[in-house]
Amino acid sequence: MRNLRIRSILIVLILIMVWIKPFNNEVTSHEMKGEVPIPPAMGIYSKWNYTTGDGIYSSPFVVDLDYDGTKEVLIGSNDDHLYCLSHLGTQEWNFTTGGDIRSSPTVADIDNDSVLEILVGSTDNKLYCLNQTGIEWSYTTGNSIYSSPAIADLDEDGEFEVFIGSDDGHFYCLNANGTQRWKKSIGNIIRSTAAIADIDGDGELEILFGTYMNYFHCLDYQGNIKWTYLIMGSTPGSPSIADLDNDGTLEILVGSYFSSISCISHTGSLEWSYFTSEFISSSPAIADLDADGTLEIVIGSRNNNLVCVSHTGSLEWNFATGADVDGSPSVGDLDGDGTLEVIVGSRDNYLYCVNHTGGKEWSYNASNVVLSCPAIVDIDNDNVTEVIFGSYDSKVYCLDFTEISSSGSQQWYSFKGSIFHTGQMDSDSDYLDDLSDDFFGTNPLNPDTDNDSLDDGIEVYFTRTDPLDNDTDNDGLIDGEASLYGTDPLNADTDSDGMPDGWEVTYGLDPLIDDSGLDLDDDVLTNIEEYNYNTNPLSNDTDADGLDDFDEIFIHSTDPTNPDSDGDGLDDFEEIVAGDDGYITNPTEADSDFDGLDDGGEYAEGTDPNDDDTDDDFILDGEEVVLGTDGYITNPLNNDTDSDGLTDYYEIYTSHTNPTGADTDSDGLIDYEELNLGVDGYLTDPLDNDSDDDGLLDGDEYTHNTNPLDFDSDNDTIYDGEEVILGADDFITDPNSNDTDSDSLTDDYEINISLTDPTNADTDDDGLDDSEELIAGLDGYITDPLDSDSDDDGLNDGDEYSEGTNPFDDDSDDDGLTDGEEVHTHLSDPLDIDSDNDGLNDFAEVSLGTDPNDIDTDDDILDDYTEVFVTGTDPLDSDSDDDGIDDFEETVVGEDGYITNPNDADTDEDGIDDATEITNGTDPTDPNDPTPTTSPTPTDTSLSPTETGPLFGNILSIITLGGLSFVIIILLQKKRRRSIV
Repeated sequence: MRNLRIRSILIVLILIMVWIKPFNNEVTSHEMKGEVPIPPAMGIYSKWNYTTGDGIYSSPFVVDLDYDGTKEVLIGSNDDHLYCLSHLGTQEWNFTTGGDIRSSPTVADIDNDSVLEILVGSTDNKLYCLNQTGIEWSYTTGNSIYSSPAIADLDEDGEFEVFIGSDDGHFYCLNANGTQRWKKSIGNIIRSTAAIADIDGDGELEILFGTYMNYFHCLDYQGNIKWTYLIMGSTPGSPSIADLDNDGTLEILVGSYFSSISCISHTGSLEWSYFTSEFISSSPAIADLDADGTLEIVIGSRNNNLVCVSHTGSLEWNFATGADVDGSPSVGDLDGDGTLEVIVGSRDNYLYCVNHTGGKEWSYNASNVVLSCPAIVDIDNDNVTEVIFGSYDSKVYCLDFTEISSSGSQQWYSFKGSIFHTGQMDSDSDYLDDLSDDFFGTNPLNPDTDNDSLDDGIEVYFTRTDPLDNDTDNDGLIDGEASLYGTDPLNADTDSDGMPDGWEVTYGLDPLIDDSGLDLDDDVLTNIEEYNYNTNPLSNDTDADGLDDFDEIFIHSTDPTNPDSDGDGLDDFEEIVAGDDGYITNPTEADSDFDGLDDGGEYAEGTDPNDDDTDDDFILDGEEVVLGTDGYITNPLNNDTDSDGLTDYYEIYTSHTNPTGADTDSDGLIDYEELNLGVDGYLTDPLDNDSDDDGLLDGDEYTHNTNPLDFDSDNDTIYDGEEVILGADDFITDPNSNDTDSDSLTDDYEINISLTDPTNADTDDDGLDDSEELIAGLDGYITDPLDSDSDDDGLNDGDEYSEGTNPFDDDSDDDGLTDGEEVHTHLSDPLDIDSDNDGLNDFAEVSLGTDPNDIDTDDDILDDYTEVFVTGTDPLDSDSDDDGIDDFEETVVGEDGYITNPNDADTDEDGIDDATEITNGTDPTDPNDPTPTTSPTPTDTSLSPTETGPLFGNILSIITLGGLSFVIIILLQKKRRRSIV
């Protein structure tokens, strides 16, 4: 009694809420805003129709039921029949139940028998499982079935389960053979078709459906209630599922008699709701209608409208019809313009096509109520989709379009778009809606993810193959080829003859009959043996190596599928028969002599494949050819690869030299020469190019005749390398002589002590060897070997030795002239202060301009000293007073009989020059002779009365300072000759 009261109160509340004007009723219908005219390209016509015996509530399922390449239409009628119609609209068969069929059929191969099953409920309380030849089983519930069956492999055991709700208040899970797996008592009528999805991302599918008494349920795969949502109204429609807000979790959309569209989270809490003014029996469809990247929800309402709500629950538009919209909408791109159209029926007897903005594109009068959810399918494969639906006028209609050349790829094959009933689009038309594509891991934009010529949905529901593996049974045939050859894509060996279908097809055998015992190539091997040995059943020599398959298997034990069984580079035939290589080797052993070199490699190298050491050098051929443990690749045909006189084995294991390089240490000597007393007479290290570490390679030591084991061959404390190479000391010396320049100074002494040139005996080029300069030798002096003129007197040290001068005294004779001046300039004696012994020292002579090497410079018989110091005459002029009489003649009683003044042209100052007087016979010393009478006419030799005296009038003094004589001469002016007036 108490329960009856509670129910009564709830019913009253619902009725009150229904009649209360909803808060969002300010939005007007689309028709109030004006209709969009029908595009010319969307001309609609009835391609065909088929009449049943009563009204049609059921929605069609379109599928190629018999795999003949054309699609069939499956639909129920209230005349108790399920109809199968061809793509041309003709009946192929029908099945009779015991009541109305308001349930929409679902199709899948639920039992893996390669035959599609059709599942449909009836008001006779039964769920039927049919195939195209008849009934497979039926299951009886406790009341009528209005909902449509759902199919999924919930427990992932490889078999489909079937799910159905009944008016008896139970939700059933049946096995593929029709037996009950479990049932859940809900306690309310269930006419809501279940939607199936993994809503919480845990990898397991959930089952979602509504009831007639306010509650919406979520069950797990075992039938346990995960959560229940109180929706405050009957829910006859089916829920739809999508990730509306792109947050990675799914939302559930469902309409109810509470006059609302509810958005419920995956945990069962309300996210938002949108209220209409009347009950909602319709099931929502979800799609991005306007291609703006967000999803819209479209649903019918008993307020006569088709409503479009955004993903956040706000109204985008509504479209008004003439009566309740109890049918569920379908979505597709009919005209191929890239935007979606919505197709929905109304109780005003019309089927409407509404564009993505809510404008009507066309409508079709079906003469009675349209509650069927239309299928949008290209049923005749002309690239233009058709619209198929049922009406309460008992007819199934197929509508087509007049001027559309190509529709969009999206198709809507059944009630709610797919077997999972998620209400989402099937963007790639593969019988899997986009949400199911995500669950199965297939590409929602590629109908055939694994490229096996079977659409993903066909693989999941119909062929039961793996949509991610193009050869599910790994038989060598891609899944799509199974229908071509009639094989089972889930059975690698359809005819159970031990040979995989793909193998049989490849070799032209029949994969549908047992032909394993045949021998088609007469090689004494049956087909099954050929398969087991992987040989070609059509060729007696599969690998074309010249050996029959039978012989290879049973005689030679070679691989009949590989011409080179042991992979050694030689065909089996070549190894069994002495062929090009001249050897018979083991065709099953790549290396017949086990030397590390396969037989083919031996043929290439020219070695003996039956002799592990062809050149008898104690190294295996393989070790010689391959970079092995010894680290070398040597010539297996030559025991001395580098021809250095040492065997490869000796070099590798004894001397540890390089057997491929005659000169391991690159010192210019071959390894043998270093290890034996050869032409150089030494035993050096063949691994060290400079055995004595003197900077000179052993080979260069041989060239320079030095000792390669002594870093200083000439014991001059300079390394041989330093002597030979222009190194730190900047000299190239003789490494075999400690005194390269033979100057009695060792090279080391010259380089590091005297700093002289060890390659030049006379470093300063002064005519003296460096040792002569550094030691008081023949010259008795130690001079600077780096300075050619130690005393800087202009005479180099060697010349000083030659001249006998002191190389440290710039004026050896202390005459005021440097030794260099005397030797090179004046040619005087640097060891004699008065070279000409005329009484004037050399410096005075140079100063006076006289010749220090001539006692009488002017050749006037008066020596220079007499003229300078006695007569006071000019030693450079034989006639100092230019009177025509030589100075000597004037100073002695000579031929003229007079001694006259050599510095005065007119000795007696009588106005007549001495020469004239002597010529005239007068006394040049007596002014009264001749007696002056008249002034004689002066000659050009007469002296001017005003002229001064001789050039050299007097010598004041000679000053001697520090052993140097300086003659200070005060020259008296010559008297000018007086002119004769």
